[in-house]
Amino acid sequence: MTYFILILAQLRVVQQAVKKLYVYLDKKMRGIRATERILQASVVVNRRQLGLLGHALNNLGERYTIAKHQASQRVTYYTARDDLLDLAARNVLVMSKAGCALVFTAPRNLSERLRDLS
Repeated sequence: MTYFILILAQLRVVQQAVKKLYVYLDKKMRGIRATERILQASVVVNRRQLGLLGHALNNLGERYTIAKHQASQRVTYYTARDDLLDLAARNVLVMSKAGCALVFTAPRNLSERLRDLS
């Protein structure tokens, strides 16, 4: 009998943790959706940049290279490079070097940076 009482207590703890997780995820998703609405209403980014930023909002800390952006958007090297350099110049992405390649990282405070952009 004591065994079942212990299991019920553990189930309650798990239920509470799952509820808290749902609240946290809901809050994060509302923030991401709000930022995406701001970006869509804005004319300061092009459709390729909008796609990249939408992905970056869902994958904070993600690293983007010119080659990766070029392949995903099916554009020339120079177009991909200009898109990423423009976002770095606007302080939306963080630019660094990995060997000879430029790497652009989506910072943890990307939502705030995007709000400042609008």
